[in-house]
Amino acid sequence: MFTYEEQNKEYTATINGIEFVSRIAVTPEMAEYAKKLATVYKDKLSSIADFMLEDEAFDSESGFFPNVSKETLIASLNTPTIQLLSDKDGACTYCNHTLDDMHIITFEFSALFDDLCYFAIDG
Repeated sequence: MFTYEEQNKEYTATINGIEFVSRIAVTPEMAEYAKKLATVYKDKLSSIADFMLEDEAFDSESGFFPNVSKETLIASLNTPTIQLLSDKDGACTYCNHTLDDMHIITFEFSALFDDLCYFAIDG
């Protein structure tokens, strides 16, 4: 399922339209974890949006993305890239969101998007 891309020096796979990457060799447990993440992603998107909206980046007065509703955020995220850090955690990145054209949105997670942390906006 995962193939090694020499140019980027990472393993990649696309599962349910989501790109998964790993900079370490993908074990069978990691591959199974990626399948589970791809299966639950859409169901977890509402709680992911809630987590993001708690950040000051979405503050109505001083945020990068003021006055964004949960529905707008979900519609704007588009498909993520998920970096597997192990068979229990990873990082989710949105490079192709439509909130703007200059920032990259990232957060880390463990389990099946149950524990979300380290939200960041770069750009």
